[in-house]
Amino acid sequence: YGSDKDRLAAKAEKEFLSIVPFAEDQNKIKFQSKFDFIVNGEKVDIKSSKLNQGSKRFSAKRWAFSVKKQEFCADFIVCFAFLDELYRLFLIPGELIRNYQTISISQNGKSKWLDYEISKDELAEFFNAK
Repeated sequence: YGSDKDRLAAKAEKEFLSIVPFAEDQNKIKFQSKFDFIVNGEKVDIKSSKLNQGSKRFSAKRWAFSVKKQEFCADFIVCFAFLDELYRLFLIPGELIRNYQTISISQNGKSKWLDYEISKDELAEFFNAK
């Protein structure tokens, strides 16, 4: 993996597999697959972001996840919001991202997407229960 973004994406996908080890990796089957994993018949795409300065006008930092390519094909988006080696997880149903190109989550806690924050254990339980 060449760029920093590619390495971060690979790190998130590897971490997802450690949480949901029975997920079927679609990137091993097809180069540039439209989604990353199939888990119990559900199409799951993994997104990753480092904390960035959102705007020059505002001091708040945010994570930004591009979803425009997956908006019509993924059943779920799992977002890894990295803060150094630690991260926060968000599990977002695919139907909620229709018509979005980017999901933006502020570090200071003002985002509708915060309702979808989930722990590693909850993520594992969610896919185990399917």
